[in-house]
Amino acid sequence: MFAGAAYGDAVPPSNTSPPTISGVPQQGGQLTANPGAWSGDQPITYSYLWSDGQTGGTITLSAADVGQSLTVTVTASDDALVPVLATSAPYGPVLPLAPTPAGPPTITGIPQQGNTLNASPGGWNNVPTGYTYTWQDCNSSGAACSTINGATLSSYTLQSSDVGSYVTATVTASNLGGKGSSTSAVDGPIVALPPQLKTAPGITGTAQQGNTLSVSNGAWNNNPTSYSYVWQDCDTTGANCAAISGASLSTYKLTSTDVGKTVNVTVTASNSGGSVPVTTASTATVLPPAPANTKAPAITGTAMQGNKLSVSNGTWNNSPTSYRYTWEQCSGSGTCSAIAGATSSSYTLSAADIGATIVCVVAATGQGGTGTASSAKTAAVTAAPTPAGSLPTTTGLLASPAGAVTNEPVTLIATVTSLVDTSTALWGTVTFEDAGTAIAGCTNMSVTPSGQSATVACSTSFAASTATLSAVFSPTAGSILAGSASPADTLVVGPDSTTTVLDASSTVDVGASTTYTATVAPPAARTGPVEPTGSVQFLDGGQQIGSCADQPLTNGAATCTLTYATAGQHSITARYLGDPNFNGSSSPAESVSVAPVPTGVLGTISSTMQWAFYYTPSYTRVHNLVVNGVPAGADVVVSCSGHGCPFAHHSSVLTRGTRCGKSVKMCFTHGGSFNITPGFTSRRLAVGTRLTIEIVRPNWVGKYYGFTVRARRGPRIQIGCLAPGASVPNTGC
Repeated sequence: MFAGAAYGDAVPPSNTSPPTISGVPQQGGQLTANPGAWSGDQPITYSYLWSDGQTGGTITLSAADVGQSLTVTVTASDDALVPVLATSAPYGPVLPLAPTPAGPPTITGIPQQGNTLNASPGGWNNVPTGYTYTWQDCNSSGAACSTINGATLSSYTLQSSDVGSYVTATVTASNLGGKGSSTSAVDGPIVALPPQLKTAPGITGTAQQGNTLSVSNGAWNNNPTSYSYVWQDCDTTGANCAAISGASLSTYKLTSTDVGKTVNVTVTASNSGGSVPVTTASTATVLPPAPANTKAPAITGTAMQGNKLSVSNGTWNNSPTSYRYTWEQCSGSGTCSAIAGATSSSYTLSAADIGATIVCVVAATGQGGTGTASSAKTAAVTAAPTPAGSLPTTTGLLASPAGAVTNEPVTLIATVTSLVDTSTALWGTVTFEDAGTAIAGCTNMSVTPSGQSATVACSTSFAASTATLSAVFSPTAGSILAGSASPADTLVVGPDSTTTVLDASSTVDVGASTTYTATVAPPAARTGPVEPTGSVQFLDGGQQIGSCADQPLTNGAATCTLTYATAGQHSITARYLGDPNFNGSSSPAESVSVAPVPTGVLGTISSTMQWAFYYTPSYTRVHNLVVNGVPAGADVVVSCSGHGCPFAHHSSVLTRGTRCGKSVKMCFTHGGSFNITPGFTSRRLAVGTRLTIEIVRPNWVGKYYGFTVRARRGPRIQIGCLAPGASVPNTGC
């Protein structure tokens, strides 16, 4: 604003640049006015009026100015003219003074790890508008402080890292005028949490007088700084404990006062937060020391073969409750070794002791263990006159093979040994026994001496059983050798395998009787006195034939005789059920065709056969070959082709008029059976040899059997029918 009037030619003041304000706009600060630029006649004087009512070119800001923006109005005057006014732009706002402490912050709370401390802001001037907090770990004088990371609230939960330190809180108060800080007194020291047990302490060492026990501290949380120990004697149940005077270390040596008691120890873990005791489990009952010898045992008796030596116990402390004895034989070099079985307080000298000295080691056992002491050695043992039957022998038995089956040859080998090096020969006999009973053919077998040992062997066989075998040596009468028997040897004899062969006509006429014959045989390599027994089941199409469900096995064969009323096809098998000595087996199925009776055919021959062969890799022997049920008027034609045949490429026709004699090897026997076996006695039929048997009768359907020798197994067998007048089996019938 400009005001004034002109007088004459005088030029009044005129503002060309507005006034300005400089200085710090804060309570207590000073502001200075600059009048700006003016024109007009000089001199011009200036006066100042501030918007807060103060005057003068410089003013001091008071609390009343806080928050305001001030202006200054400049009045310019000369001597003649009316004053002219100019006002500055607003300057500010005016800030308050920064907060200043009026009283320190205080910390409340228990200074222990895990607890929360709270800081009050303290007293302040100049109206703070906000507070921040900084917590520090310091020493007891509040120096050497380090800021605690993340601790910026008015409360702080003490950590393990604070343990041992003193804590302060610095409060920073702020407003628009600035900041001020104030630090509390130190609070502390900060103590840890009391120790907390993780793993219990434990005692190690043997609970026996004189031994040292040790205790571990266990494992603890909260960092214990020290441990103390109190060892205690308790009763055998671990109760009624009393502290052991002076036993305050982590180790303790057991004394006689601890014997008969159990021991435990209380371990106390401590830190600045407190002390926590924990007691270990009790030891076993403390034992006294093992017996100790104070006077050596002594041997009495004369050192001669056959005499008895005795030993005293000697004298011991620590109350032995029992004694054990070990007699030892010592060589001339002083090396001693225990005598087997010599464990009583007396020992009878044997021939094995001759020339050696004898010592006895006595072991005294008490509640606390065992101590040993040795007697002095005897003089060298001398030999005694040798009475009859006084020199010991041993008999050993070996059965080979170690496991067998029914009828399998078993070789029993007895080895008789004189236990004394003597010139007396091992004359006598050996008898092999099964469960104490002599084995037939293996009794009183002569022993042929050969030095200190002799061997006797016998071959036999067994039925399926568990045989308890032994060999008994009987010396010749008057011999100085004693008899002996082997330890029992168990031989498990299992059942052998069998082969079941079915003899069945491939064609049967309706209304005609036909007989199926099953022959059961063990392996030819293991024939013997035991033969298969029991029964055979005959099956048709896998189903039992009702009238032939369990046919008795006689002389290795069982039969089933049937008459079919209707024509049809049948698949016949024979199943041997086994017995204690032989496992069961089944024959291959045989196809049987039941056909109407052909015109002009008078009937069908139903003869059967029994056979048994012994086979090797290169040849086969006939053990049994018999045709059964040869009808009157029928002929038996035997043909053999190949190496080993009793006749080469020749057929022999025999009738019922043929009887056995010196020159006739194949003949009829009683009951309509034809025995072919004698004709092949001792014959070795080479692999590939073919043997055929035909039972024929005019106008009858005949029977055909063919056997082809094979290597390492029984012959290939063909069974069929022969049409009347035909030579090729299973054709036209």
